[in-house]
Parts: sequence; structure tokens; C-alpha cells
Amino acid sequence: METLIEELATQYDVVLLDSPAFMSVADAAVLAPMVDKVVLVVRRNLVRQDALRETCQHLEDMHIKPMGIVVNDAEQSGSYYYYHRR
Repeated sequence: METLIEELATQYDVVLLDSPAFMSVADAAVLAPMVDKVVLVVRRNLVRQDALRETCQHLEDMHIKPMGIVVNDAEQSGSYYYYHRR
């Protein structure tokens, strides 16, 4: 898989890999060290805060800092969107 990712990276500007939930199966944990960036996708009102914290801790233990978090099923509140970057 690592060889395939490296080959694709030479041919394309961006290579996106989708994997099952981090804590559900080992796929995401195995793929994470092979990529440049990780984006977590969570579903509003479905993901538990402790599970999200645990996932972030596992990534940190692997020396991988998530690039960001995408929240699905979020509703806009107010008249503008709020963006936050650390």
C-alpha cells in the first residue's frame, strides 16, 4: 500500500484515501503513518466526545496531527459561518 501511495503521489497533486472509522478497525491506524495529512470526519450528534478525544490521542501517540475535522449533519446557526484554525 505504501508503494501504491508513493506512486500515486508522483502522478497526482492530491491523493485522497477514505478509510473506516479510526476506532472501529485497524485500517485507518495502518494508513495514517503513510500519508501527509489526516482529516477526521465526524457526524454531529452521533460521535461521542470521549471517542473523538481518544482518536486524537491515538493519532498524537503516533506523532500524527490531524489537519482538521469535518462535521457532517451540522446546521448553520446565525448569519455567518465560523472558521477556526489552530
